[in-house]
Amino acid sequence: MEPIKNTASAKEKGSRLRRLRRAANLERRDLANKYDINYETLKGWENGKHGGLTKKRAEFFTEVFKNDGVECAVEWLMYGIGDGPRLVYKNKTTTEADLDPIIKLPHLNLSEQTQIEQELSFFCEKNKPAFYAIVTDHLMEPSFQKGDIVAGIKLFDVDMKKAIRCCCLFQTADGEIKLRYLKEITKKEDYVFIGLNIQLNSDSAKIIVPQTDLVTIAPVLWHRHPHMY
Repeated sequence: MEPIKNTASAKEKGSRLRRLRRAANLERRDLANKYDINYETLKGWENGKHGGLTKKRAEFFTEVFKNDGVECAVEWLMYGIGDGPRLVYKNKTTTEADLDPIIKLPHLNLSEQTQIEQELSFFCEKNKPAFYAIVTDHLMEPSFQKGDIVAGIKLFDVDMKKAIRCCCLFQTADGEIKLRYLKEITKKEDYVFIGLNIQLNSDSAKIIVPQTDLVTIAPVLWHRHPHMY
């Protein structure tokens, strides 16, 4: 893992606060309302305004975000020292009822559906924090076909660089989820994702996302073709 630059600039602290909020899957307005924070003040902190985040406020945020399942050290939020946000899990077993409805595939019979649900439930129990989705396009064929189900383990912040040269799911700040191959990371910290289908226009599959706009990346570890059952 690359060392994080030791900095206490208002802009860098704001960027880390924004990453922490996104790791908790909270919109800025939701965070402000939930903890009675003035929205404009919160926006200013994230953008490096109002003198930047104070240590007292950094301590406040590291505590309250635990309620939203994310933890990090005050030193990381203030100075960038150590690892970034990590998910915190309570003692809870993932069951089929916990799985998102996206895996409900109406064209499968009950036996096929049950088999996939059981496998995915087991994967989620053993690999936390799990991230899964249905492939929605043809841009990763022939390895991944439209309608396939894929899953991996979420990476956050600088750990996302570990996904380079891997097929992975990724989620952007606007909620978009895609399956692509992470080809490279530029010097400007832009993540370059491409498709693998050589029969399609490669430019249409290419997506460039700044690190600050990425919520999470998950290299694919589990993959099923529904029609294989």
